[in-house]
Amino acid sequence: MMVTNTDICILGGGLAGATLAAAISQNTNHSCLVVEARAQDDLLQPDVTQSDQRNLVLTYQSIRLLQQWRVLPDLLEQLRLIKQVQVRAAQNSVIPASVLSLHHSDVHLPYLGGVFPAHQFIKAIHQQLHQSDHCTCQYQTRAESVHMDTRGLPSVRLNTGNIVRCKLLMIAEGAQAKSATQLNMHYKQQNYGQKVCVFHLRIQDMKDAWGDRSLWHQDPYQALWYQIADGSVALVPGYQSSANTSTNTDTGVLDYGCILTLNDTAADQWIAAPEAEQLRTLTSFLTLPDHMRIIQKGRVVAYPLTIGTASELARPGVLLMGNSAANLPPLGAQSLNLHFRLSDLLIKKLIQQQTLPLTWSALSDLSATMRQEIDHISQVLGYSLDYLHYSAKHPLLSRCSNLGLQWLNRTKPLKTMLIRRALGI
Repeated sequence: MMVTNTDICILGGGLAGATLAAAISQNTNHSCLVVEARAQDDLLQPDVTQSDQRNLVLTYQSIRLLQQWRVLPDLLEQLRLIKQVQVRAAQNSVIPASVLSLHHSDVHLPYLGGVFPAHQFIKAIHQQLHQSDHCTCQYQTRAESVHMDTRGLPSVRLNTGNIVRCKLLMIAEGAQAKSATQLNMHYKQQNYGQKVCVFHLRIQDMKDAWGDRSLWHQDPYQALWYQIADGSVALVPGYQSSANTSTNTDTGVLDYGCILTLNDTAADQWIAAPEAEQLRTLTSFLTLPDHMRIIQKGRVVAYPLTIGTASELARPGVLLMGNSAANLPPLGAQSLNLHFRLSDLLIKKLIQQQTLPLTWSALSDLSATMRQEIDHISQVLGYSLDYLHYSAKHPLLSRCSNLGLQWLNRTKPLKTMLIRRALGI
């Protein structure tokens, strides 16, 4: 048995945990150890067809925090900017996009944010961690148990039999993390009876990928949303989108991330169907023009549409971060952006106090501020999801909401103010 002593131990090297570790190593002198269950090669040399197919939409505020932390400077230079987001809806329906529900209109702001593929983002983060003097990563390793030693400091037993002793333990393993459960830090979850299916989609335009007749209407970088019978479907621009001119200069191939939201029964049936049937269903949902066709669909990753939050965010020496603190649905690009804001609160506290362990007073103040951020976003998303659920059964409610949103669209100063606040501009 080997005992490792470190200032900070982070359980979970996913998007939230790895980014937090990079920010800590760049902005403090604390030593940091990241414990990650996946293999190193799965993160540093991912198979694009089998890896996380999500596209991460980062708000302006998140990009500003990454720049402030000096995290991913090389990747940020390649960031694809989202100049506008077009929301389409059938029969005057309303589709939630970001925090707001935008109604049949484009949002023109100089800088909304950018989009990364998840697998490329996490690869770049772990590459930066390997170059850090203050941070180390242990792959294919999991926490078996967590307890507090005689000094009141966290001690973690790993599945390898080794022990990690630290002054601050951060649990970012995922929703209902095993380590948090062992500490009786309870997790509350609300299920909306729907699943979100996320996958890569490659579409070919046989005429002109950039022309008036294409699906993208002269802007291949806009996100498209559609209301369907059992939920919604969205196309989010892929990071590698480009017009390929290998054999036919009039043929364009564009990569998109697809987000298909269906009720549990419909989602299970669609996932279990043969791929040819899945593609036929997608084509009917997206109402593609005759000159466009889906040529490739990636592996489907399904997430239950839930909102979950931990009843406690902190204990002496322990702090919940990432999905262990708040597990928001992969809609509206709020989850990771929220975790970046929570990470910024922690970084500021570490810089302010400088020494570890953090006092219980400091941890309590930090967790109270984090709770306010989580509750605000959870409530807004919850209202949107409740609205979608009830408006499907009560058309009058949908009609009243549409009238209110039409009025909001015509009140440009108020609309711009709300969008800027939602995006952290």
